[in-house]
Amino acid sequence: YFRAPSVFCVLIEIADRSLAGLASYLFREFCREAYAQGATAINTLDDSSLQTLRRSKQHYHPIRMIPSYIATE
Repeated sequence: YFRAPSVFCVLIEIADRSLAGLASYLFREFCREAYAQGATAINTLDDSSLQTLRRSKQHYHPIRMIPSYIATE
């Protein structure tokens, strides 16, 4: 579980899909800035149970994948 000052969290990954490569560019630039500020890891959070998002995030070559859960009453 990554929660530390040295871990940068990408909370939202939304880009205009009509601009090819924009999401990847934004992600890369966020990561560059995070590492420049001292981050040692990037947490991209979960895949919201979306297979395309899961595949996309796996392309980042994660060092660890942690399951997420939904608690209901």
